[in-house]
Amino acid sequence: MSDIVWQDPPTDGRGAGVRKIDLTVPNALREKPNTWALVIEKASASNASYIKKYELTDETRDGLRRIRAVRDIPRWNVRAGDLGGWLESEANLSQFGDAWVFGDAQVSDTARVFGDAQVSDTARVSGAAQVFGDARVFGAAQVFGDAQVFGDAQVSDTARVSGAAQVFSDAQVFGDAQVSDTARVFGAARVFGDAQVSDTARVFSDAQVFGDAQVFGDAQVSGAAQVSDTARVFGAAQVFGDARVSGDAQVSDTAQVSGAAWLSSRSHILSWSGPITPNVHNATLYRTSAGHTLRVGCWKGTATDLHALADSDIWPSGGDAEYRATWAPCLHALADHAAAVAATWKDDK
Repeated sequence: MSDIVWQDPPTDGRGAGVRKIDLTVPNALREKPNTWALVIEKASASNASYIKKYELTDETRDGLRRIRAVRDIPRWNVRAGDLGGWLESEANLSQFGDAWVFGDAQVSDTARVFGDAQVSDTARVSGAAQVFGDARVFGAAQVFGDAQVFGDAQVSDTARVSGAAQVFSDAQVFGDAQVSDTARVFGAARVFGDAQVSDTARVFSDAQVFGDAQVFGDAQVSGAAQVSDTARVFGAAQVFGDARVSGDAQVSDTAQVSGAAWLSSRSHILSWSGPITPNVHNATLYRTSAGHTLRVGCWKGTATDLHALADSDIWPSGGDAEYRATWAPCLHALADHAAAVAATWKDDK
């Protein structure tokens, strides 16, 4: 259940008499920007007794006008008469909810701030961008293009969110980080430093991308994984679990790196592509804190484990002795190659 709040005509000159209307709106709609915005605007517009929460003053700067509160917004300690930030038009900041633009922050073009969102300090929201829910944009951050920041997300410092990117849930983007194109950062994910997330990449759960790291293409970083330094994760690669990818390491194509993976160099990961068995066409070897992990299709273990599997009669599901006799040499060869490469990592720090 979510509440839309407006003010009845004031009885004390300061906008007293708050009245609430309950709307049955699933919380999931908060992560569907256009739907949630429509619910808010329709519900608000249907009430005839509201009064505006701000007005545009005659003070101008670069084609924008400063706003002044005409009623209290207790949630942000804003009092009637307090000056706020800068808008190009009243369409930039909803008169409903507790959304507010503070200080020298600017909202321009067709950008919109609504719900209970805040834009403050010297932040800029422009283009057709949207900031809503309980989101915060502050510092010298910029949100522009068709980007959306919502939920309890925060964008701060000199970070930039652009294109049709979305930052939502409890995610944070800060430092000089950039999120662009149609990338998504959500959950409790953090993107900071000089990191970049672009294309259709996803960073979510408790994942962190920082330093000069880049995540792009259709790549995904999730779980408690960390990608840092000048590492690159791209293609359709996935990094998850407690994996650590750092240094100049690169994870690409369809590689999957998880668990206690510990990659600090490009040499700490090796991928194979092609018919390993009729049903498996890719494998990935990567360094971990305990040694190495080898992934072959959906199977995961060590090179020694793969040798044992190839000698057993427990694979594949539905297969027979002739099948195993034909393809076991391929698995042994892959395990030998993996073991040889992993042996070169023993002295790496």
